[in-house]
Amino acid sequence: MLALYLILTAAFVLLSWRDLHRGLWILVALLPSYLLRTEIFGIPTTLLEMLIVVFVIVWFLKRRPILALFVSKKNIGYLFPIALLLIASTIAVSISPDTEAALGVWKAYFVEPIVLFFIVMFELMTSELKESRLLPDNIFEALGVCALFLSLVALVQWLTGNGIPIPWDIERRVTSVFDYPNALGLFL
Repeated sequence: MLALYLILTAAFVLLSWRDLHRGLWILVALLPSYLLRTEIFGIPTTLLEMLIVVFVIVWFLKRRPILALFVSKKNIGYLFPIALLLIASTIAVSISPDTEAALGVWKAYFVEPIVLFFIVMFELMTSELKESRLLPDNIFEALGVCALFLSLVALVQWLTGNGIPIPWDIERRVTSVFDYPNALGLFL
């Protein structure tokens, strides 16, 4: 399975290198790929995390951002709360009884989303995007495509009864690609 994930990640790198905005669109559309788990050198990861890491690398190589743009008047209000959140989560990792699991949660729930947040903010603030206004519309479009796909899978489950996990099949509660019905509702 790892070989397939690496092939998909390599294809994503090529697409992102050609067009960063298309790469970001694909990344947002593939948010449920966090369910696809694997290990790289003994480190547990997901396909989504692999895509995020390579997207960030491609973005840094192509944009070579200036730190001053991150600390602008538009996002200075975000820096203090995000710094507090990152400090608190880092302290929580350091006192956790299971440091390996805590580092995984810290990486997936704090570091990667924060880095992506700043990348999107940077892209929104660049003059190139102010003229085109493509990024906000594309992000919502990608979320819509993702929601449409998940809803169609759930609709097929509801109509046929196939693919619903065992505890939920009696009540015919659809789950789409998730393990339980509430996950689908929370994602949508």
